[in-house]
Amino acid sequence: MISKKLLIVLGTIVMLIGLVLSASAYGQPAKTLKIGGTMPLNVGLGIETKKCWELLVDYINKTGGLVIKGQRYNLELIIYDDKYTADGGKSGVERLIYQDKCKYIIGMIGSAPTYAAVAVTEPEKALLISGCASDKIVRSQFKYTVRIGQLPSIVASNWGYLGKKYPHLSTYGFIMPDDETARGSAREQKQALAAFGKKLKDEMYYARGTTDFSAVATRMKTANPDFVFFPGSAGETEYGLQLKTLYEAGYRGLRVSSIFHKDIIKMVATNEQIEGVVAPVLASNLPREKRNENSLLIEKLYTEKYGKFSAIGVLWMKPLYGFLAAVKKADSLDVDGIMAAFAGLEFKDAHGNNLLVRRPDLGVNRYIDTIMCDYLGVVRNGEVVYDETLSTLESKGGTGHGKTCCVQAMWEAFCA
Repeated sequence: MISKKLLIVLGTIVMLIGLVLSASAYGQPAKTLKIGGTMPLNVGLGIETKKCWELLVDYINKTGGLVIKGQRYNLELIIYDDKYTADGGKSGVERLIYQDKCKYIIGMIGSAPTYAAVAVTEPEKALLISGCASDKIVRSQFKYTVRIGQLPSIVASNWGYLGKKYPHLSTYGFIMPDDETARGSAREQKQALAAFGKKLKDEMYYARGTTDFSAVATRMKTANPDFVFFPGSAGETEYGLQLKTLYEAGYRGLRVSSIFHKDIIKMVATNEQIEGVVAPVLASNLPREKRNENSLLIEKLYTEKYGKFSAIGVLWMKPLYGFLAAVKKADSLDVDGIMAAFAGLEFKDAHGNNLLVRRPDLGVNRYIDTIMCDYLGVVRNGEVVYDETLSTLESKGGTGHGKTCCVQAMWEAFCA
């Protein structure tokens, strides 16, 4: 039997070895690790997301960088503007891979830019992580692609929450941009809503950049569904104008948002016109006890550089946190090694807990998609007031915090 004294000696030796290796990593010159992507820098969502990514990358570099197999790396972030278009996404990723020699494409948001980028990244065996809505990137033939963002299980949770809180709702309408981002989101929403017995009354499309929604609002008022949802919305000026014109057209049903950038929306819509909207709660509006250390850190970094905290970009930081967690788990920069590390990966971002999962319902048995936490609230006097935490993480063996709503049966139905 090993004596207690010997165990102490062995433990001390292990600790000293660790310290020596750590000192070795930090004592040598850092190498550069390029990471990149494309974002819609023509809208506030993309601008704010880029700011948050830059803040976290800068913080990582200033606090020691990323250590992999004893070698220290400073991150170099390269983001190009895709303007929410397929051409913008493809050309930006081609520039990243062929000119910048970057093989870690992790900063993708829109569905159209992402799907166009896959045609470039897959043949080059470059890692692609996106938070996009479309299931088109969740396919078995894509070996180097992962979606770290919203999953149908959370969509189901949201509608379960609404069914519990507003049991009279039976019909709905969609107002959405005419692009793959919105259509991909709409497909998931329709699937979940059908499972909850909700019927579609009307769906209307518009070109991004539209400013006159009077005809759309009048038509939606005529259809008069119990609630209206806005797939693919960036939650900004266009959405604010839609809420304004719906109210002016006389629509008084429930309006449900997937993103709600209140500071921008309130520039075009009054508090009365947005009162009662059901919307996700951004990190800055959560009760402090429900915010984690990552959320508080990003707020600190943001306010120090830009002043008043805008948390809209926090929602789209998941791919960056997921990449960092997978690299740490793999202790490697080999793309195949990182992809293997996504198997069952759990990580915490500035919004909450996340778990990588398989998608057998889509014919994909590798870990390609993500379960996440979400927080819903109701707009009162121009502010989104927190109401409930939604998470499937507890029911899937993860470490979600908060109450689970109507999720297990829906999740199993999606993955059957």
